Amino acid sequence: MDSETPDSYELLARTGLATGMSHEQVRVLADCGKVESYASGENLVSKDDDRFDLLVVVDGACEIRTDMDDLLYRLGRDSLIGEMSFLDQKPRSAKAISSGGCKAIRFPASLLDDLEATRPDIVARLLKNISLVLCQKLRSTTRFAEATFV
Repeated sequence: MDSETPDSYELLARTGLATGMSHEQVRVLADCGKVESYASGENLVSKDDDRFDLLVVVDGACEIRTDMDDLLYRLGRDSLIGEMSFLDQKPRSAKAISSGGCKAIRFPASLLDDLEATRPDIVARLLKNISLVLCQKLRSTTRFAEATFV
């Protein structure tokens, strides 16, 4: 895993996680994250992780897989990884593996608490944007379940 930070603002500004944020808010948020590069086949997160960081894919792709290595989703640029664990601080439900190499910005599990007192405006926008992603994933899962049981 290779870390670099010079372009984190530009990378983050193009994602849905920054939707509705001012340039200054995106800058503050970008300063809280760390850009990481992953080689093909490298884990971004695994089910046995003891940290609950949030990742946003900013380049390349990854796959979300079960313990049995079944493919659940293919995710590309602008995808969130680990949003449920980030919010509830509970174990991850799947693993994320780089597919052909990818780059992600990793935000610490403490991000919301770290920003709550000084930047509630950013926390509110983050929670709204993460909620929209969760809604989309739940709708997709519901459609899949309906199609499977018909």
